[in-house]
Amino acid sequence: MKKKLLALLMAAAMTASLAACGSESAPAEGTNDATQETEAAESQGGTEESEASGDVKTVVVSMDGATAPFNYQDDNGDLVGYEVEVLEEIAERAGDIEFEYNITTWDGIFASVDSGKADMIVNNITKKPEREEKYLFSDYYYFTNHTVIVVPKGDTTIQTIDDLQGKSVESEAGVAVTLFLEEYNEQHPDNPINISYTDAGISSIISNVATGRYPACIYAQTYVDEVVKQLGIEVDCISIPNEDEIQSSEAWFLYSQDNEELKAEIDPILKEMKDDGTLAELCEKWMGADYTE
Repeated sequence: MKKKLLALLMAAAMTASLAACGSESAPAEGTNDATQETEAAESQGGTEESEASGDVKTVVVSMDGATAPFNYQDDNGDLVGYEVEVLEEIAERAGDIEFEYNITTWDGIFASVDSGKADMIVNNITKKPEREEKYLFSDYYYFTNHTVIVVPKGDTTIQTIDDLQGKSVESEAGVAVTLFLEEYNEQHPDNPINISYTDAGISSIISNVATGRYPACIYAQTYVDEVVKQLGIEVDCISIPNEDEIQSSEAWFLYSQDNEELKAEIDPILKEMKDDGTLAELCEKWMGADYTE
């Protein structure tokens, strides 16, 4: 009897112990539901906050997409070049900017900003008084270059701007060089330079000089170097003592007049890239040398 009683007591004790363990390991059903709802709410709220803080604004940039190595389309049709990489770096550092490119002809670049189709222009734009009256320029330039007279290889008959009087020179309408030539002709009405307006692009213009179709053209040195390298042609470049009268040697970002907020965000990043050497690295990659100082 004592043995049976002891067995019954042990069995009862084990049953009580198992019941106690079960109540400790499993929380009440209502408590579990409340916890899941709280976690879900916190998760949902975090996603909404992340989406709100991650808003990205699209900034439309106009460029001609045909000015290597600044901006151009490669064999795959992708937009590449020094200016494109500079903008990509700015977008990455800003975190809330996404650049969209409006590829158009040179004549259409300024019109796109005037009409509100684009927010800014990045296309090796130099400063001119008439432009500064109408647009906002960045506080910092991202490239500097020399303007030269391009002549056929071995031609020594043209050494100065005055030597172009009475000769035909191809040039794109609206660019700084053309504006200079137009002003030059106003000052020399008796023997002007014949401006042959074209939208054919720099490769065609320089090729026409190399083949002798035109006696000369005026362009930025790096443009000429790139075309010579790509097409395997030969030309000579003549330095111009008063090149600053033709166009500023620096290239700047150009913003529409009402985009002061955008300028205030991008300009400091551009300065940061210049100060930390990023601009120099990108310039050397695409130009073969540092033209940022």
